[in-house]
Amino acid sequence: MVTPKPLYPIFSPPTPEQQWALAVAAAYLSRAGTEAATRLLPEPRMLSGQIALLAGLGDTMTNAAALCETLIEVFDEWPGHHALPAPSPSEHRPTANGAS
Repeated sequence: MVTPKPLYPIFSPPTPEQQWALAVAAAYLSRAGTEAATRLLPEPRMLSGQIALLAGLGDTMTNAAALCETLIEVFDEWPGHHALPAPSPSEHRPTANGAS
């Protein structure tokens, strides 16, 4: 059996702030996508004209969350890159320009 070669990204890793932002975005998009799907179930007739749009939005948010999580995982496994701990909801992080 052939062992697959490790995956090496073809682009640079995210900065610590970007990695944190990916984790926050993944958490939010996953929750929002789940909420959107859940809210469509009880009253689909009330949303008849918008159901395709809302269902697509929920799917897109769920897919975007998966992409964010995949990017984090790829870099967590990349030699020389150190994974950051998952952010807590109350943790304050600096903005991209360094302001708090």
